[in-house]
Amino acid sequence: MHFRTLEMSLKVLSGNLPDNQLKTDFSNLSMLNVEQMTELSSLCLQSLSASNEELTDNMRTFSQSNRINSKTFDSLVNSLTYFFAEAVKKSLKPTELQDDLITLSFDEQLAHAVSQTYREHFATLSYAALDATLKVSNLVDMEWRFGVTAGTSDLAETGTCFLQLKLVLEKAGVRDNVLMEITLEQFYSFLSALQKAAAEVENL
Repeated sequence: MHFRTLEMSLKVLSGNLPDNQLKTDFSNLSMLNVEQMTELSSLCLQSLSASNEELTDNMRTFSQSNRINSKTFDSLVNSLTYFFAEAVKKSLKPTELQDDLITLSFDEQLAHAVSQTYREHFATLSYAALDATLKVSNLVDMEWRFGVTAGTSDLAETGTCFLQLKLVLEKAGVRDNVLMEITLEQFYSFLSALQKAAAEVENL
């Protein structure tokens, strides 16, 4: 597959096209089938919130079973993990992530499968990212509001509820606003994760 015109931008990278290695890796990733890409995406998304021996073993098993040499596989994993990390940081919706993948030469079916895997992990990853941020910053204020998606290219999302969060953080005297948008389902998963973390802290 060939990359689309350079005029096309990526939401996940703030409008900038990736470097040559990233483009090469995504071109290679687009050659995987839906099942392979779904499994690899899940492994990379898991690695953003936890790293353990079992995950490492699963990565190695995937590489060996699909006959991908270790050097190439490491590069693919690094690029895909970086892509997901940026998507979480910018609170991209699954449909936005899907659009970026199509820009990066994925066909629609493959891009949709990856976006759904991203959707399943989003709440957990958002909590992990927020937790990491709060460990080095003070939460000064928080605002939120609910809304309903009136129209979107994804018919399944039309009429769904979402929650927008605005966190005001302070680090070394400097304040910064962090914006997040999640679906109602993701919010409840996110809330459950927060409650679980709070319970663990109380038991320390």
